[in-house]
Amino acid sequence: FSLPAIYHPPITPQLMGSPLGTAFQVCNGAYGATSIFVVALSTIFLARTGELCSDDHAKDFIVLASPYHQTLVLLFVCSNFLLTAAVISITWLNASRAVALFITCAWGLTASTVTLFYANILWRNHKLLKQHVGVVNMQRATFVDRLKSSNGRIKPVCV
Repeated sequence: FSLPAIYHPPITPQLMGSPLGTAFQVCNGAYGATSIFVVALSTIFLARTGELCSDDHAKDFIVLASPYHQTLVLLFVCSNFLLTAAVISITWLNASRAVALFITCAWGLTASTVTLFYANILWRNHKLLKQHVGVVNMQRATFVDRLKSSNGRIKPVCV
């Protein structure tokens, strides 16, 4: 939606200078930028998960990535709200008042609900993952202590 609209906006040149035209351009450009950041951060996270081969690596990754994960969730929520604002502003420019009001209510309610629901799921999953890694590390530490007491040597988990 954002890239074609940057090169060929779906409004006439006369409406580009209006407040709604400016709002569309700003929201659409910001939506494109935040979407690129979300894709880039997601790709980096996905690439980094291939390097995880032990619980310690997973814990270090979660601790290191925690602020970036929160940034990713925030950027995703912002990009969806910016897309919603762009669609609503272009609708008010090109459609009748009744259609624009209906689209504003329907699109705004749907986008807000889905975005907040998704953000809540991401946030909860991240907290559960941190909690799970803590429990796994405690179990692992207990197991390592038993191994040390039994024969004194431990084989490395990951090379």
